[in-house]
Amino acid sequence: MKPKNMIFRSIILLLLTGLSTQVMAQQKWTLQKCIQYAQDNGLDIKRAELNVQDAVYLEKLAEQERLPNLNGSAGGGLSFGRRIDPFSNLPVTQKLGYNSIALSTNVNIYNGGRIKNTIKQRGIDKAAAKADYEQSGQNIALDVAVAYLNILLAEDQLENSKNQFSLSQTQLEQTDKLIKAGARPAADLLDIKAQIAQDEQLIVSRENDVALAYLNLKQLLELEPDKPFGISRPEITVPEDADPEGFTLNKVYQKAVNNQPGIQAGELRVEAAKVGIDISKADRLPRLSGFAEISSNYSSLAQRGTGVLSEILIPQEVIFNSQSTTFEFKQEIEGREDTPYFNQLADNFGQVVGLNLSIPIYNRGQVKTNIQRAELALKTSQINDQAQKQQLKENIQRAIADARAGKKNYDAALQTEEALEIAYNNTDKKFKLGASNTLEFTTAKNRLEQAKVSTIIAKYDYLFKLKVVDFYMGKKIVL
Repeated sequence: MKPKNMIFRSIILLLLTGLSTQVMAQQKWTLQKCIQYAQDNGLDIKRAELNVQDAVYLEKLAEQERLPNLNGSAGGGLSFGRRIDPFSNLPVTQKLGYNSIALSTNVNIYNGGRIKNTIKQRGIDKAAAKADYEQSGQNIALDVAVAYLNILLAEDQLENSKNQFSLSQTQLEQTDKLIKAGARPAADLLDIKAQIAQDEQLIVSRENDVALAYLNLKQLLELEPDKPFGISRPEITVPEDADPEGFTLNKVYQKAVNNQPGIQAGELRVEAAKVGIDISKADRLPRLSGFAEISSNYSSLAQRGTGVLSEILIPQEVIFNSQSTTFEFKQEIEGREDTPYFNQLADNFGQVVGLNLSIPIYNRGQVKTNIQRAELALKTSQINDQAQKQQLKENIQRAIADARAGKKNYDAALQTEEALEIAYNNTDKKFKLGASNTLEFTTAKNRLEQAKVSTIIAKYDYLFKLKVVDFYMGKKIVL
């Protein structure tokens, strides 16, 4: 029995673990969690992050231009026919094997400030890339907040439709009782059933709206469409201290200029373009660099003395009294052998050190043209910065106007709903007393339903427009 109990307990434990994992996978996501996840996984964010990394590499490359380089070279081959022997520097016709090696370095001493200004420009570009990265994070946060609010809006509309459906069913039961009691005509039942069918159809439409709203948020989060996912519903209330009429364009704009990283990136690019002119002007100035090299070579024909002497007889013809006589003279000569490879490298080792001065005199107008192009780049960046700030000002002005209109629309929707709620309650009482027909009751009910839907839409629309103004003022997006 004990082994069976152990197996049974193991199975139960596995089932509970699976259920626990499933529950964890379906935990509700808060707005802040959605924003953080989107900022960590969004493709635009990753692209901006790569741009920052590339800017870091470019700055590093510019800084390394100050350092000397070091390069090695080696070559060798087999030569046939007439050529110069690299060891003796004499022409030879024998088969020749050769090899050469060298190590060289070069360092910039002065180049008109090009390296210094390039490092400065790359540093500004890096700061601009970081600002773009931060702006991407803020943009995705706003997009996620909008998608999150759209889900809440769709769910509230769905809930309202379900309430209306429940209300219609209750009305159907009451009408059926009144018909059986003879207080209402039987035709009234058909009108209520038709209304229930419309309510059911609206529920299906609202459910589809919820599904589409979730799909939109999943796309922003880079989640698979079929991934189990749900959001946490915070207490959605319109801030009581919200006062769109108190918003002023200059106040919001000044905060936006100081808090929007995209604006800062534009200003940084103007500074980088100014440095670009200095970089182009450096080509007008002389350049001074230092260089050094060590090298050696090897030849298969190279020989050296062995230190061993030997005697040889050298015949020499001598004419004496008009008669030719040949004599042999003794001469000592030293033996020869091939010079070893490493000995040749040591014997042929050479060093070179020096300075190189380059003075630009005429280069077909390229320097002048490059300076003119850098000046055009500066003007373009200034125009882009000005246009970006002008667009920001227009967006803020529109956001303030939208927030003010949103408040008025929301207040009007609340008043309309309140009035239609009273009208519906009066019609409901009359209907129950038989003093009102089904058409009047249905009309009052539908008008109230539309008013509630309008209030829900106006509420979320107003809340979103307030969040847009908060976004420009640099406030954290929270619900």
